[in-house]
Amino acid sequence: MPPPQRPINNLLIANRGEIAIRILQAVHELPDPQPTTYALYTDTDSTHVSLGRPDHALKLSSAAQYMDIDHLVELVKEHKIDAVHPGYGFLSESAAFSRRMWEEAGCMVVGPGWEVLEQTGDKLRAKQLAMECGVPVLKAMVQRPGMSVPWPILRGRW
Repeated sequence: MPPPQRPINNLLIANRGEIAIRILQAVHELPDPQPTTYALYTDTDSTHVSLGRPDHALKLSSAAQYMDIDHLVELVKEHKIDAVHPGYGFLSESAAFSRRMWEEAGCMVVGPGWEVLEQTGDKLRAKQLAMECGVPVLKAMVQRPGMSVPWPILRGRW
């Protein structure tokens, strides 16, 4: 069952760089009471922490941990975080991330629920769903473009 709507008290921004800065700026513009913010960083990637001004900065041992769902679930539990904003990219498209955050840590993920992500995370499944809903879509290529060009291709001088 998807998480219920509830106030967000502690928000983890699970991204970096400009994305994290923009999310933090948006949170700073919310009316009071604003959620307490947590940002992730590494030794070589911390500019967003100084520019975005999160309430807490959580150091990762490597950049790979930004995508390590096991590690992120543990951080959420340890810091009693009740919502994660994944920004955009891999985590924001991951049904497994969204589901595990809720089921293992009781944490909401800002964005579509895992049921939606399971249907739209794969582009072919998303296209099929769009067609079933009557949304016009472009026809897919049945064969690779190079297959319709006779071989060998000779290039003249110009």
